[in-house]
Amino acid sequence: MSSMPLTHRSIDRRLSGSPLELGEGRASVVLETTPEMAADELGLVHGGFVLSAADHAAMQTVFTAAFTGIVPDRHVLDSESPA
Repeated sequence: MSSMPLTHRSIDRRLSGSPLELGEGRASVVLETTPEMAADELGLVHGGFVLSAADHAAMQTVFTAAFTGIVPDRHVLDSESPA
């Protein structure tokens, strides 16, 4: 699989992370946080940035899975453990 993202190519990577690894039905994104992302005086990063990075990775995963024909195991998609 190419290291080039298959979707979300125009996303602002400063805010939503950069693809680190793309594979067949999997992806990882790295988010470098900045002081501007702080939600309080302690520097806690606002969860919206973290969730945006998670969404970015999820969309890369879904798209690579669809592109390659690989469907992740059900337990990966469900919140419950498989029986």
